[in-house]
Amino acid sequence: MTEDTHLTKLLAHTPRLQTLGVKGAALSVSADLLRYTPHLEALHLELRNPAVELVQLLAHVPHLTHLTVAPSTPLPETFLATVPQLTHLTVKEGLAPCASPNLLAAVPRLTRFAVRMDADTEALACLESTLHQLASDLTELEVELLNLQDLNVEILPNLPQLTHLTLDVTGMAALPEHLLAQAPALTHLTLQGVNNSNLPAVILPAGFLAHTPRLPNLTLKVYRLAGLSPDLLVPVPSLRQLQFDTSSMKSLPTGFLDPVPQLTELRMKVGGTNLPADFLMHAPHLEVLHLNVQSLGSLPANFLTSAPRLVDLYLRMPLLQALPPTFLVHAPRLETLELKAGHGIVGNYAKCNQNPPGPRNFPEHFLSHAPRLVELYLRVPMLQALPPSFLDHAPLLETMEVEYAYSGYCFGYGHKDLLKVVMPLRSLPENFLTHTPNLRYLNLQTGYV
Repeated sequence: MTEDTHLTKLLAHTPRLQTLGVKGAALSVSADLLRYTPHLEALHLELRNPAVELVQLLAHVPHLTHLTVAPSTPLPETFLATVPQLTHLTVKEGLAPCASPNLLAAVPRLTRFAVRMDADTEALACLESTLHQLASDLTELEVELLNLQDLNVEILPNLPQLTHLTLDVTGMAALPEHLLAQAPALTHLTLQGVNNSNLPAVILPAGFLAHTPRLPNLTLKVYRLAGLSPDLLVPVPSLRQLQFDTSSMKSLPTGFLDPVPQLTELRMKVGGTNLPADFLMHAPHLEVLHLNVQSLGSLPANFLTSAPRLVDLYLRMPLLQALPPTFLVHAPRLETLELKAGHGIVGNYAKCNQNPPGPRNFPEHFLSHAPRLVELYLRVPMLQALPPSFLDHAPLLETMEVEYAYSGYCFGYGHKDLLKVVMPLRSLPENFLTHTPNLRYLNLQTGYV
């Protein structure tokens, strides 16, 4: 029995199936694969099959509203003819807007369209023409552009519906200041690039965001930033979510977050970067803070003073030795705390005769200032004990994980050995969970180093 026949027979017993996802290498697709799923509404296919093999599948699912495909060949113009109710379409590979300019004409109800394609000027012009044929119902357009070696200010066509834009800027040294002039409706902007020290660092001009004044979500996954202008965020005062990587920078500009006082989510990786003293001073509405801090061994007790609304805190600090007992005193609304600390020596370049740094225990009343805590994750290599009353002030706690394990190699005296580190926590006090009646999920790891 072939794989596609087996899958077809498997689906024969699911007449009410509404959502189906199939990912993997290309397989010979039977025309009857979806014969027994007439009520299917969402289909996610990433099989890398020729588009012509996928056309025959859609004839069996006339009620389809959500479709994701990644064929190995361009989509024919009649690809969507049998799914007129489609509202969400994602094409990860295979879009050829110049060869199939009327592809989307068969789906007049389309409201969300996402496409991943090479940054070819001619293809983008054809995409613009295709989208202009759509009704004004298109509310979300997501475009991911690859291979931007010849990036210029004219590469983006006039797409007034564009809300989500992802640009792969690998290899680019500088971005045109007016690149986003054709996308005033952007709500999500992502710049990404591979981490390669042989490539030039990317420069973001100070006025890069000047044409997107309403931008609420910005992600910079460039890895090699030449620097951030102190005024980069001035044009986007409504920014709510910011994610970026400063691993290649030595410092953040003073007052970098001052122009975005409405910020509610901040996720950042800090390599050798020093955090300014006023880092969080102008982010009073911050609710989510995820920090990957590679170079600091401690944080001051007043670090969270300016973030009283914080509900989600994630700290990944390889060199952390301890946190102040009153560290959470200014975060009374905290609901989720995840701490991955002290694993700086654990890794591919570990020395065989060294144990990881990090907290061996926590202060007895460390959580007493976070009475709303619901989720707690402690991933600390050298944790040996927790005080008996550690959870006495966390009555709402529902999820708790205390675990850490690592297997890899260490180096010493010219040779390489296997290294295994397991959290040395032996046991917990008998009455440790007395004050957590709402606990629903518990994951504990005990072991040795």
